[in-house]
Amino acid sequence: MAVADAAGAARFAMYGASQGGQIAAAIAARHPDRIQALALYGTCADGADLAPPEVRESIVALVRAHWGIGSKLLTGIFMTDPSAADAEDFGRLGREGATAQVAADMLATYYSTSVRDLLPQITAPTTVLHREQDSATRF
Repeated sequence: MAVADAAGAARFAMYGASQGGQIAAAIAARHPDRIQALALYGTCADGADLAPPEVRESIVALVRAHWGIGSKLLTGIFMTDPSAADAEDFGRLGREGATAQVAADMLATYYSTSVRDLLPQITAPTTVLHREQDSATRF
């Protein structure tokens, strides 16, 4: 809200993808007077729905223990049939954008966050976009 306040935006539209979708949904629920529209892409209401607990824990542990291999695993989860160059770019950008610790913590937070109880409080017109073949978040 601080950015919207600094920009002088009394009401604004929000977009959230993946983990950002949970954040956008929470903001829309908590500030219905400020959000005029909401668009969500490839997100979930509850991160625990993304995989069984032992799979979530294993992925987080791998990312934390070896960010190189972990980033390759995440590339395989987030990208459907990437070219070798696209896979390398995606993994490199992830490793350049976050340390192993930060990436693991963000992933663990996504897995442990639920906005399910907030969804009924969203009053803004909302568009939910999702790919049927999304391997990271089930359709």
